[in-house]
Amino acid sequence: MLKNKSAKIVIVIIGLAVLAAGILLTIHFLTKKTDSYRSILIYQLEGKAEIEREGKGTIAAASNLYLESGDKVKLDPNSSMRLKLDDDKYIMVEENSILSIRAEGSDKDSKTSITLEQGAVTNEIQNKLNGDSAYEVNSPNSIMAVRGTIFRAEGYIDDTGKQRTKISTFNGTVAFQPVAPDGTKKEEILVEEGKESVIQSTQDGIQYLKNPSAIDFSELPSQTLHFLQDRMKDGSPITGITLDDLQKLIQETDHKDTTGTEPKTENTEPAGQNDTSKTAPPEQGSLDSSSPDQKPADQPSTDQQPAGQSSADDSGSSGQKTPAQTPSVKTTDSDKTKKYTVTFTYKGKTFGVQTVQGGRTASKPKLNPSPEGKWDFDFSKKIKKNITIKWITE
Repeated sequence: MLKNKSAKIVIVIIGLAVLAAGILLTIHFLTKKTDSYRSILIYQLEGKAEIEREGKGTIAAASNLYLESGDKVKLDPNSSMRLKLDDDKYIMVEENSILSIRAEGSDKDSKTSITLEQGAVTNEIQNKLNGDSAYEVNSPNSIMAVRGTIFRAEGYIDDTGKQRTKISTFNGTVAFQPVAPDGTKKEEILVEEGKESVIQSTQDGIQYLKNPSAIDFSELPSQTLHFLQDRMKDGSPITGITLDDLQKLIQETDHKDTTGTEPKTENTEPAGQNDTSKTAPPEQGSLDSSSPDQKPADQPSTDQQPAGQSSADDSGSSGQKTPAQTPSVKTTDSDKTKKYTVTFTYKGKTFGVQTVQGGRTASKPKLNPSPEGKWDFDFSKKIKKNITIKWITE
């Protein structure tokens, strides 16, 4: 009797242990499945790009395409891409860039790693990361780690064949650490907001070519300048330049890019008028892309406007606004040579941006910002100016 009773107790204990293990495995599986999900969305694409995905080969990039952790992104010349990670991290990828993205963990312990093989990315981490989370940009010779900031990282080979990495911090602080070819990490420095620094690899090792000094905004490409302008308009603080000075620099840079010459300082037009058709030839083609933009009310348009032309809702406008409806005005040949910016907003923040050829219609974004509501606009109307379209709920 005693042996039978002992055997029954052992069986019960084993059964309870198995049951407990099953419960723990189920909880672990469900938790892992939930925690491992990270959103990586292409919300705007200008030009062309390819995505290399393990096990699936190469696929064409497109707006509103969700990436997977580990994907490699390759951008063509004259192209740019804007990515949204989770709900508070934004990346602007410049032309000719090659990078891979890993996004793992959950909100509590997120690990984001961008490996930049070549090109440049501008990052905005809106909410400061908690102690268990990390966000890094790795180049062939450095590691850049942040908690919450806006910064640009660029990797390139100079004229002498040396590998260089340049970092420009627009807000917050970035830990900049050299990494030797053998993987040895050198002493890091902190690059404060408004400063930039350069690391260079040589046959003799690795060194800081440029210690932190004031950012030279005139050296930044047009894509970055437009991104910063959008960020400033959305309320993000950028150190080292005012919005007015940034907008002037954008006009000069865009004019130089389209004409190859500096803008003339003399203005023969009557005060308050500026004939943009004389300053820059219109770009060919039309890009129809839009997508969720968070605060980076995300977001900035990287489209170049002719010098002197500004958005209808820019704070620096002349003060006179074109009437909201002008049905009697016909689309002229001049209108058809221009491109206009259509900005979609949700709760006061940019949801997406489209560039539309004059005289053509805008397209509804493929994604809606909320289950209920609609865009306050008649999409059969032809676009003849820069406009903002709001999402309204009834």
